[in-house]
Amino acid sequence: MAYSHYSCYIIYTNMAELNTNFGVAAGDLVFMLDRGYPKSPSIDLVGNRYGLDRTERMLLYRGVFDTKSSLSRREKLVEIDNISESCLLIDGFNVLITIDSYLQGLLVFAASDGYVRDVSEVYGNYRPDKSTVRALDLIAGFIGERKGSTTILLDKRADASSECASLIEKKAGRVPFPPEVLIVTALDHKLVERSCCAGGKPEAVVATSDTEVLDRIQKACDIPCWIIEKRFKKIVFDLGSLIKTPVR
Repeated sequence: MAYSHYSCYIIYTNMAELNTNFGVAAGDLVFMLDRGYPKSPSIDLVGNRYGLDRTERMLLYRGVFDTKSSLSRREKLVEIDNISESCLLIDGFNVLITIDSYLQGLLVFAASDGYVRDVSEVYGNYRPDKSTVRALDLIAGFIGERKGSTTILLDKRADASSECASLIEKKAGRVPFPPEVLIVTALDHKLVERSCCAGGKPEAVVATSDTEVLDRIQKACDIPCWIIEKRFKKIVFDLGSLIKTPVR
């Protein structure tokens, strides 16, 4: 499923617009995932059963996981306030697009594994606009409060990688500890590789909500959540609170 800012499908702005059976569908999905059923066919099954639309199915895909994975990823989540002096790797587009989506009034949520995500799905064809500049200001402000080293990695495959790299360097280049900005191939591999040193000991905290990366690293943080809660004084909605355990 691919989304863009110009999608003809509805992108919800709040949870009140969801199908009243969404929580039951999410509970059924967890039940199936916990028993080893593949995710996409399971979403098709519960989506058809409860009449979920495309966006609701994307919410299930991006926000609901098996119990073991959710607990494992939550255990890796480090509080932002505790990593001021730690080495930090930022999954550039992952963090930027989530914050950008929030600024545009699109739906963002804390998934069942504890990480904030959106449903915009614009990654590869993401194009910077006015909200991008504001999002980068917020990221630069966050970096400006840090004392440890920060590296921002951008996926070379993304259309706007060079443009965003220039914008980031412009916005964050004047902070006390400017970030290193890298455009890389094999982004997931680079994030995992750079997060660990010899012997597998954690060397850096990774800011991402990418499940492929989260499942392979030891420490992670959630910059979008921190910005929403600290800068905007808002509480991110916990999608997990909607999940209803099936009665068997």
